[in-house]
Amino acid sequence: MKKTLLLLILFVILGGTVIAQEEAEKAHKNAIYFGTTDILGIALSYERMVRPNLSLVIELGAGTILTESFYASLRGRWFPVSDSNFGLFISCGLGYGQLIKESFYFMWEKDDAYEIYGGLVSPGIGIKFGYDKPKGFVFSTALDYDIIFGQKTYLYDGYNDEPEFGVGLNFNVKLLFGYAF
Repeated sequence: MKKTLLLLILFVILGGTVIAQEEAEKAHKNAIYFGTTDILGIALSYERMVRPNLSLVIELGAGTILTESFYASLRGRWFPVSDSNFGLFISCGLGYGQLIKESFYFMWEKDDAYEIYGGLVSPGIGIKFGYDKPKGFVFSTALDYDIIFGQKTYLYDGYNDEPEFGVGLNFNVKLLFGYAF
């Protein structure tokens, strides 16, 4: 009886590892994305899955709507909820950012226009949809909040022309289309 029970437990354990290996082989390993950020901007990124629920992403992006922005970052994504074709993720990026807040759309705010560049911390959340595993098309959308800290310079006269330390904030909405391989 004990031998039969131990043999049954062994088969269950071995069966679980075989299924886990098959799932890992079916999952996306790498993906390249291209899309929009900040409505009229562009973004390019490369994602590498490190574990089934963890990935590293290298991103480049530039936005042009109410604020001009540029960023380059290394982002970690954690997927607390995911299956073979769908995943919710929480992310955080570290890198370099530049933000130009020039409010020429609103003439009464023109005095407050500034440029800031330096370090970037960018927490965010998003959704990733995959189609046709392990290779296939991928769609990802994310909401990121860029926090740029570094040298701040005002763009117009009437303010201190000397650069000073400052913090700039920018909200990004990303729509990315890609291919996983």
